[in-house]
Amino acid sequence: MKQVYVFLSALVLFSVPVLVKLHAQPTPPTGKVWTMVSEISDEFDGTALNSAKWMNYHPYWSGRNPSLYLRENVSVADGYLKLKSTVKSSTQTGDWVWSSCVTSNTQQMKPGFYSEASIKCSLLGMTSAYWFQGKYSEIDVIENFGAPTAAKYQGHETHYKSNLHYFAAGWNNDQSTPWESAILKPACGTKFYTYGVWWENATTIRFYLDGKLVHTSIAKGNFDEPMYMFFDTEVFSWGIGLPTLASLMDDTKNTMLVDWVHTYKLTDAPTNVGMPRTEVQPDIKTKVKVTQSAGVLSIMAKEVSGMVNVSLFDCTGRWLLSQKCAGQNTAIDTKLFKGVCFVHIEAENQRFTQKITMNN
Repeated sequence: MKQVYVFLSALVLFSVPVLVKLHAQPTPPTGKVWTMVSEISDEFDGTALNSAKWMNYHPYWSGRNPSLYLRENVSVADGYLKLKSTVKSSTQTGDWVWSSCVTSNTQQMKPGFYSEASIKCSLLGMTSAYWFQGKYSEIDVIENFGAPTAAKYQGHETHYKSNLHYFAAGWNNDQSTPWESAILKPACGTKFYTYGVWWENATTIRFYLDGKLVHTSIAKGNFDEPMYMFFDTEVFSWGIGLPTLASLMDDTKNTMLVDWVHTYKLTDAPTNVGMPRTEVQPDIKTKVKVTQSAGVLSIMAKEVSGMVNVSLFDCTGRWLLSQKCAGQNTAIDTKLFKGVCFVHIEAENQRFTQKITMNN
């Protein structure tokens, strides 16, 4: 899997760069392609949580003691979903922490789906979590500790922590499949990481970090039900220790940030998948210039009317990415693609394909 960042410029009086994030998923089975599931995908670029997709609460749980979920601790601003944890009672008695939770409106996550999110954990003695749950099974993509206070867990801010729970016979008989590894360097609360999960089938769940497979878990039961998606913060008083009052009152530490979440399902590949024909139609090639330098692919299309469709293929004809470009100039970061590739351009009902070598 590769992350690709596409920069579009719109020429009005001056060029304004716009960042569009593209992500290639794990290689799909033969005859299948990944298709985005919009109901549980979001860029969080607005000024409020999209109520058509999300709830700012948990539909059947109030939170983990000694905390309670507070709807007002959820917000969308500055291009992020923000999940804050704050002080409910400074006496630190009873449920004294306000935490936060966001839930998908429906149980859209299903077997076979792939989901990934860009997350920066809070710097608290609490978990920042991205997870899915149905009636008898749960997938914890992450339950990371941003700043554990218990001595036993010092240094665990660098740990990627995932888990599976199968509780068809009740939580007292939960069959869990925990995994963790100290592979988050720098620590999870100091930068954004892309955490991914491929629910490949009823027993095989694969976990990804920044586009790389890092672990495969085998479930202890059949994970074959639809699930809600959750982002939340939780207090684990029996483990990582409690958050401090000072950290809960510090807005530079008390907020989990989600930049985006993308979810995909497998669908049948169209019969015409593969690299298009390579004939050159001279008129359009004089209007569109394709260059590559230091891992950046530049598409100049100053004289083209309408959209320019750009597709990238490897030397075997395997599709890598596609992008519709409406601006005058498109720069595609291709540092993760190496060797010979083919750029296919379509515009004004004409097309051409150009061979390039990625010099990364």
